[in-house]
Amino acid sequence: MNAEKGVYEDDSVKVLPTKNLKGHKARIMVVSKDHQMTGWIETYMLKILEDVGMKVFDYTYKFVIVATDYASVPDHPHFIASDLEGGEDHRQLLGTRWLKVVDVKPWTAWNKPGGVKPQGNGNLPKTRRVPPPA
Repeated sequence: MNAEKGVYEDDSVKVLPTKNLKGHKARIMVVSKDHQMTGWIETYMLKILEDVGMKVFDYTYKFVIVATDYASVPDHPHFIASDLEGGEDHRQLLGTRWLKVVDVKPWTAWNKPGGVKPQGNGNLPKTRRVPPPA
């Protein structure tokens, strides 16, 4: 991904790679072109970032859209999307408000290398309710 080129752009927003990948394979952000964060543009920005993220993060099972609590440019409205696979910013990512966790593809134990597909119908056993201590 070329940060100058961008990933997606329309009249209201632009999606582009972040300047610092922080050890991730991909990390993108959506910015508002009019520098405003009104209700409709915020909703639109999140939707666009989710849609674009489904393509950008097709190599992983989930990605998160986070608030910009640690923004290097705090006056410019934007959101960040990042995979959850390693990265130098693991603690920072955990400390940032997650706005949405997006499932890219279903995760199952047999998707992993060496994984074994479970037998049976795949239903979990029923749990019983344990009363609280008196």
